[in-house]
Amino acid sequence: MNKLRNRLKTGVMSLMVAAGAVLPSVTPIMAQDDSDPKLTVTVEGSGTVQISEKDSEKFQFALPNSPFEELIKAGTTVELECTGDDQLIKELAVDDEIQNLEYGQPTLDFDFTMPDKDTDIRVVFENAVIRKEKTTKTAESKPVESESVEIKDEPAEVESKNEEDTSSETTIERRKRIAKELGVEDEINEQGLLEKDFWQTHDIRLLNLEGWNELYTDTDTITIEGDAAMVKERAGSVRVQSVFSTPFVPMPWGGTMSEGYWTMSNGETAFCGNGDLAPPQPSTNPTTNPVLVTNEAVRKAIYYGYRGPDNRYKEAGFTEYQQIIMTNDILSYANSGTCVGIIALNGYHWNAPGGMKSWYENIQKMPTPPSNYKVYKISFENSSVPSYWTGTYKSQDLFYGRFEQETGHLAVVKRSSNTAISNNNDCYDLNTAEYTLYSDAACTKAVKVFKLTSGDDNKAWDGPYEFALGTYYLKETKAATGYALDPTVHTVKVEANGQTHPSGFTNWKDIEMKNIPQSDPVDVLLKKVDADTEQSVPQGGASLADAQFTFKFYAGSNPNLDGNPTRTWVMKTDKDGYVKLADTYKVSGDAFYTNSNGRPTLPLGTLTV
Repeated sequence: MNKLRNRLKTGVMSLMVAAGAVLPSVTPIMAQDDSDPKLTVTVEGSGTVQISEKDSEKFQFALPNSPFEELIKAGTTVELECTGDDQLIKELAVDDEIQNLEYGQPTLDFDFTMPDKDTDIRVVFENAVIRKEKTTKTAESKPVESESVEIKDEPAEVESKNEEDTSSETTIERRKRIAKELGVEDEINEQGLLEKDFWQTHDIRLLNLEGWNELYTDTDTITIEGDAAMVKERAGSVRVQSVFSTPFVPMPWGGTMSEGYWTMSNGETAFCGNGDLAPPQPSTNPTTNPVLVTNEAVRKAIYYGYRGPDNRYKEAGFTEYQQIIMTNDILSYANSGTCVGIIALNGYHWNAPGGMKSWYENIQKMPTPPSNYKVYKISFENSSVPSYWTGTYKSQDLFYGRFEQETGHLAVVKRSSNTAISNNNDCYDLNTAEYTLYSDAACTKAVKVFKLTSGDDNKAWDGPYEFALGTYYLKETKAATGYALDPTVHTVKVEANGQTHPSGFTNWKDIEMKNIPQSDPVDVLLKKVDADTEQSVPQGGASLADAQFTFKFYAGSNPNLDGNPTRTWVMKTDKDGYVKLADTYKVSGDAFYTNSNGRPTLPLGTLTV
């Protein structure tokens, strides 16, 4: 592993890149009508043919299993740019007539004038390795004359002349030589291949580097499965069930890449959001619960990508593996501002004409995905595999999308309608109230009970919670301490209002309720009577008027009566010996408490005289 890490740090890595083809426009490249002849271009082998009208910037292309077919006006000059990645052009035939061209090259340009009849063009690509083997065998049949070489203080040339001749290597010998150069000779099997277990501890995107694809265990794909029992046991959040990796895939603009996707324990297919970080492995890392994503660039990357509802890469003729690669890189850039296409080969894949950058820009011009298409992100604490780009053990975020019934979010918020009474008085407690949401006006079908357990003296709430769009009915089913039960049935609509809660909940609405704190609108505070008769009629010339009393009010259920009162009033009696809760009886003191009707009242608490 140390040898491998040292080799990666040196930067001695590259991708085999063939210049040539670019990505297509999806619109017709030439003027046409129903009477024009049809041109068909098919590809055999692994290569790409770009088709365009001469001197035009519009183009389309033909790929294996995806021929080009279009009506083209007779007399139009058509340009064909043929490109093979590790492939050579073997032949080009027009209506089965092989053209006299310079074959055996990785690229070939062919100009063609459209006749007034339907025409078929076939381009055949041949594996470069096969041709090399044929050439080697031919050379071996001829005697080779040795020649002497005079060397004069040129170490670099000495090294090149003394390089080992590898032209006659067997496949297994070549693999072993490459494994030794990459520092993994102890990891290969007898066939010179890396077993699938190797990718449990190594970044599978090493396949994007030259030579690694030669050591690939499987000629098509690698799939690493997780422990299903572990996934089930740790099902508190979504887990990686398996990781799938493509082989070394030729890209339409030249060069090759390898990417993959992740199958999650909830059955969703997820893609990479951080191309410079290590890919997570099955069931090995703690994850967050899925987090709803509102970033429109990320939502578009998923919606218009591989397995998305409107896959634009498939529509443009990309192979399935190419679609996987494009989806990962476009998503990664949308989320993190970088991707494998930018990092590898100094950004060749990103900046190539018609390459990933132009596709990113095209995808971002697409319409916003429907609001009920939800995209989620899953994050990981760390990785057991270091990223070969950064060397860190932090894992990529993964993203997936799915259609869901459109929903909104409701919270119930309760306030005191008279904070002067309820403030700093524990006889009043909003946090004990409960409201029930019903789906019917008769309030028989309960949907959700809101328990107001968060808040303070003046405000309590519960939510937001998610509900399907529609009309609901909200009723208080348990009164808050010190408050009267609200008998009203409130009609509530959950609708697509576009409001977003600070925590990311969409179509959010707070249902606000104000309740009246209970109080006692006392009329008579005190009645002074004659000590002998116990009547409010004085004897002789005496008077019951203008006797003064001090009233002290203490808020709360168990106040300290030796401490400072909440409010104090000095009140005097009238001629009948009464003290009433009114300003005309007040000599001095604080303002009175008043109820919702403006009448003086006493809150819940203790009154001393």
